[in-house]
Amino acid sequence: MATAPNEFLGAGSGFRVSFSPKTSGPSHAGIGYVEEGSFVDGAWKSGRRLNGDENDQGRFWRFAPQKINIEKVTLYRFH
Repeated sequence: MATAPNEFLGAGSGFRVSFSPKTSGPSHAGIGYVEEGSFVDGAWKSGRRLNGDENDQGRFWRFAPQKINIEKVTLYRFH
């Protein structure tokens, strides 16, 4: 679910997501960061930040199969 430009929320387990730009500008999308979290009284509460090994060096938003997670991802674009 898009929550802001270049920011998405997702929930689930056992899958991964890649991103491709659909508008003009740099031709590739990379993951800036992924953070686990939860909602407390309707507001996002950040948890552990996932980098590098957990997001395939910025190529995939990866949801581990062990449990259902709620995560937020931010993206950036590059040539």
